[in-house]
Amino acid sequence: MVAVASKKCEVFAKNAIVHMANGHVYAKGLGAHSLSQATIGLLIVENCEENGFLSGSDVETLRGIHNELISLSSSEESFLSKCKPLLSAVSSAVKTLEERSRTAKLCLQYFKEVSVMHYFVKAERIGDRNLHLHSVQRMLVHLHAAGNIHYAKSAHLYL
Repeated sequence: MVAVASKKCEVFAKNAIVHMANGHVYAKGLGAHSLSQATIGLLIVENCEENGFLSGSDVETLRGIHNELISLSSSEESFLSKCKPLLSAVSSAVKTLEERSRTAKLCLQYFKEVSVMHYFVKAERIGDRNLHLHSVQRMLVHLHAAGNIHYAKSAHLYL
């Protein structure tokens, strides 16, 4: 382990290796992507409200759902029953945004990919095999695009 750390110190700063080994960099990366995704989500909701996809009562419903999620006071069934009517309005707003602006399309693509990351982390933490397999399947495109042929091949065999 010391030899690996000394080799990594040739590339990275000495203190960075300690933080990487402890998982601090991983946690910071997850946090940064989560904040970016939350910001994009807020912009989507604002755009929906400005362009008439969501009414004032719909936005209040979303705020109530958000507060319930933070306080962990509602069940998953309750959450889904409240969200389903709003999903069609938000999805039509997202499609309109994607058609109107290439930058918005890129941001929404990033939003979806961060969601895959969240699904994978959630699957690993709670041990949900189906969600794990689904997230690995969604990662295949990125493994190929990044040129990680060995990881992509292993993932194909794994699935």
